[in-house]
Amino acid sequence: MCMVGDHRKELFDLRNWPGKPSGSGYVMDTFWSAWTAFASSESYAETVTKAIRYGSDTDTTAAVAGGLAGALWGIGGIPVEFAPSDEGQAHR
Repeated sequence: MCMVGDHRKELFDLRNWPGKPSGSGYVMDTFWSAWTAFASSESYAETVTKAIRYGSDTDTTAAVAGGLAGALWGIGGIPVEFAPSDEGQAHR
């Protein structure tokens, strides 16, 4: 059972996150790592690349950072080389 006070503490922790971005996968660190990558970048590719370079749980951090970047730069901002391909897919 989650109490209202628990939510307030989590919001306080989110606003006052003292950690250095590390891409650890912990929800607070994931958010701040993704936000730091996004806020310090000038493109979708730069954002995702920075998020990956934090290491650790790179897929989670890059997914969140990519979501933020996509909201700003849109689908046109995603480099062609980042788009999924059919490599490795079974051919019918």
